[in-house]
Amino acid sequence: RMPYSGGLVVAKFLWDKKYLYIGAIVAMFDTNNISKGNTWEKDDGIEISLAGFEKGKPVTYVIRGFANGSFQSAAVGGATEEAAKHLGKKIRYVSVIHEEPNKGWKGEWAIPFDAVGLKPETNMKIAFNMCAYVNEYDHWHCWEGTLGENWQVDQAGTLHFK
Repeated sequence: RMPYSGGLVVAKFLWDKKYLYIGAIVAMFDTNNISKGNTWEKDDGIEISLAGFEKGKPVTYVIRGFANGSFQSAAVGGATEEAAKHLGKKIRYVSVIHEEPNKGWKGEWAIPFDAVGLKPETNMKIAFNMCAYVNEYDHWHCWEGTLGENWQVDQAGTLHFK
């Protein structure tokens, strides 16, 4: 909903019966500009938000991965602290900063469906959003702008499992 500027952010998705796999590449002009901390909205990172269930109740799970290799499972989208902590223990995340052949960083997640209360099946649809904060030029790159918090998935997009 806002004009795009800066380097590209590309995401890819894959799923099997256990995990939702997400990979993102954040292109940059100079990797010296990567802020390597783990403070959301300050340091380079990507927020993944997806609708799921906690004890049968619909909630949004929020996962933040940073360029430095750390990640957080945050209880800001409706999931309890307990559920967010449980998800955080089960997620697999890795990030790599690279200079060649292209400058930037990439993050890869394996998010277990059982930890977000989902049973994957063909044609399943879930509310979803993904946003990258790029410190190099102090901008957001969002899959879908919500005009509010990125994790407001009811105002964002949908993942359709094919």
